[in-house]
Amino acid sequence: MNDKKFLKQSQQGELDAVPMYINLSKKFEKKNPEVAEMLKSMAVDEGKHASVFKKISGETLKPRMFLAKLVPLAMNLIGKKNMFKIIAKQEYKTYYTYAPWIEKFPEITNVQADERKHGDMALKIVELL
Repeated sequence: MNDKKFLKQSQQGELDAVPMYINLSKKFEKKNPEVAEMLKSMAVDEGKHASVFKKISGETLKPRMFLAKLVPLAMNLIGKKNMFKIIAKQEYKTYYTYAPWIEKFPEITNVQADERKHGDMALKIVELL
C-alpha cells in the first residue's frame, strides 16, 4: 500500500469511528453511564487521531455515517458483548496495521498506542455488561 492510500484510509477510518462511538454511547447513557463515558472518550480519541492523519495527509475528509448507523443495529442482533468483542478485535487489528508505518510517520505513535487502549476498553466494556 502506498503512503497516500494508507493515510487516507486511516484518516477515514478514524473519522468514521467518531459518530459510531457517539451513537453507541447514547445506547448506554441511562442504563450504564460508565460504559457511555468510556465510549465518549473513545470518540474523542478517534477525532484526535483523524486530526493527526489530516495534518500528515493534508486532506479534508468527512465522516461516513454507515458504521454509526450499522453498528448499533448489529449490536441489537448479535448482542452487546459480542459487538464489543468484535470492536476490540478491530481496534487491536488497527494497532498492528499502524505498526509498520511508525518509522515513516512517527506522529502516529500515540495514535497506535490508543488503538491498543481502545481494544482494552472494549474488552472492559464486555466485562461491565
